[in-house]
Amino acid sequence: MVSRYTFAMRWRWPEGLRLSLVGPRSSGCLVVAVSLTIAGCGGQAPPPPRPSACSANLPAPSAVSATDALRGAQEVLGCLGAYRVAVQGHNFVLPEWGGVDAGIVVVEQSGATAQLARTGDGLYYMVLADNATFYRRFTCPHWERRSGGAPAVLRPFLLAQTGALMSAVNPVVVGTSRSSVTIMADISVIGEAHVTVSVPMGFLLKLTWGSGTDSGSWSFSRVAVPLPPSTPPPGPAPDQGPGGNPC
Repeated sequence: MVSRYTFAMRWRWPEGLRLSLVGPRSSGCLVVAVSLTIAGCGGQAPPPPRPSACSANLPAPSAVSATDALRGAQEVLGCLGAYRVAVQGHNFVLPEWGGVDAGIVVVEQSGATAQLARTGDGLYYMVLADNATFYRRFTCPHWERRSGGAPAVLRPFLLAQTGALMSAVNPVVVGTSRSSVTIMADISVIGEAHVTVSVPMGFLLKLTWGSGTDSGSWSFSRVAVPLPPSTPPPGPAPDQGPGGNPC
């Protein structure tokens, strides 16, 4: 059986990864479609639960506690196995990397892939695989590995793996709607943030961080099919830090 998940974005994904792109140029901008195809066959392990099967069954927004809402969101992310983060803002500082602004991160159980604009620098493609971070600047043809491997670069986005929501400090409900609750808490690696969780499902909808010019938000969405494990890009990838030669 073959499943397909497609979404549109404005950046061209590099060759050699599991995501393939096609698309016409329009108004000077390359608009591409990202298409991911997964083939299943007999004898393989069953796929993760369908998104509809993952629910925290939280009480009504007016009755749910901040701790229970974060715990529910943590459990649902783990159940889904994969999710997509749309990043907006300015200068969120990633460990061993520096600030990033806008982009897309797709997280799965063994790693992550991303395309993020580095603050004051440019757009980078990034892959977390085999406990190391690989990257390629948009204007360069070659891949490099972050010096020493640096597996923590994309760690702030790996909420399902790190348990950061469940271990958040001083959570408090600061807002509710008919179908969601918003919690303010101090989250590991991220800092103080506002987290919006759907009710009763418990899916993490949005995370807002920072203040003033150094602030932004992450919007979360589900991935409709199981993703293959992240793998290092093909070919040599020498150790190097970001920035420098723009090719």
